[in-house]
Amino acid sequence: MTHPVTRQRQGSAPSPTGARPGGDHDPRVAHASGLLDAGVPPNELWIGALILTALVTLMMLVTWGGIGWFATVPLVTLYGALWPRRALLMPLLGLTLSAGLYVLARRFGAPAVHVLPTVLLHLALTGTVMVVLQPIVKLRDLLHETLGRAAADQLKLEVMADLAQVSARGQLGAVSAAEAAEAVLRRAVPLGGLMLVTTCPDSSVTANVVGLRPVHLPEVRPGSPLWDAHSASQPTFVNGGAVLPAGPRAEGERPGWAMLPLHLPGDARVSLLALGSDATGQRWGVQDRQLLTAAARAVRAATERHLHLTTLDTLANHDALTGCLNRHAFTRTLEQLDSTPLRRGYGLALMDLDGFKRLNDRAGHAEGDEALRVFAGVVRQTFFARDSLYRLGGDEFALILRDVPPEDLATLTAKVSALPGEDAVMARQAVGVSVGVAHASEAPSAAEVLALADQRMYANKRAKTRVPASHPRTQA
Repeated sequence: MTHPVTRQRQGSAPSPTGARPGGDHDPRVAHASGLLDAGVPPNELWIGALILTALVTLMMLVTWGGIGWFATVPLVTLYGALWPRRALLMPLLGLTLSAGLYVLARRFGAPAVHVLPTVLLHLALTGTVMVVLQPIVKLRDLLHETLGRAAADQLKLEVMADLAQVSARGQLGAVSAAEAAEAVLRRAVPLGGLMLVTTCPDSSVTANVVGLRPVHLPEVRPGSPLWDAHSASQPTFVNGGAVLPAGPRAEGERPGWAMLPLHLPGDARVSLLALGSDATGQRWGVQDRQLLTAAARAVRAATERHLHLTTLDTLANHDALTGCLNRHAFTRTLEQLDSTPLRRGYGLALMDLDGFKRLNDRAGHAEGDEALRVFAGVVRQTFFARDSLYRLGGDEFALILRDVPPEDLATLTAKVSALPGEDAVMARQAVGVSVGVAHASEAPSAAEVLALADQRMYANKRAKTRVPASHPRTQA
């Protein structure tokens, strides 16, 4: 059985509020750590020191004889500090350099010296320097390590704080929250890519790539290690993931991966899949795991908050029976139409079901509720009006069509009036509809457009039922 995988690439999301650019931690810590960096020094440093020492030693050997042998001691000290693991070889290096330069200096008339005592004295002096230097070098390395940990801890705290801000942003959905978390994570975690993996009840898989870097998407299919990790309840971290396609990389260079289930409410299962960078040595460190877990929690919290706010908005602005927007949303829309006029205006149709009360009295409220649901569905399907159909109360509905020219009002009226006869359920229930349509160009404000549509709707209803013109208007 083939399980389709839909792959989508999302654009980048704005950085989270208060997010600091990468590397913006305490500059004093970074500067001190840089000064004490125990890495391999640049070639220019040791080559320059070697050349300078050779020249000085040669001059001293020619001028002062045996004293020149000891001009290499500063070089030995420098190299011993830069390469503490090779400290025992440094005296031999200094001695070899001094002896070779002594042989050269003799050709320029340098005074002769007693070689054996000079060699022993040179070895004793440089050996003593190395013994004294080792504790200083170890202290330096310890200080460097401490400063490095302090900088890493500071960066970790900053990233955790920014992830907390991501989790508090209820306007972000799962993809947007993952994009914001990815932008924060890249400051501290070497990522090769980040994806949202979603499994629907029909076993179809959607992989949403977040961020802008190109990602070689792995196959998530039943039976694969990625699928098993996606189905697990706990995060899974794999170093050098052999299950990922090698692509252009060699067999031993496949990046590690991490699958972090989000445990979101609903039937779909969503996980955060992080791919390691080729520059990381294909291993997730302790801090990497902690930050990725925190990012998954932030994405989950932001998504749950977004779902909660969406649910509250639905309850506040939608009618529970028909799914239409309610009167509160209708009033707010009219206010927006007054403040942001459209180029061609808008059309407003008010609709009231005919025979609805008789249907309730004859067949019961369940049948009446069914008539309301069916009518709302027919209007939405006909006008594609999911976001512009309102139930104002009882059996009264409103439809707002934006950017509609005035000459289309007659067609709109005829189309709405014909809806009950075209639906089998409403035809069986003997329910009709009275409609009144008005255009924004006919009145200066939305309230007056509404009043005009209301008058025409009741005129249409009176024409059907022959109700006297003095019949009072019943507000919905």
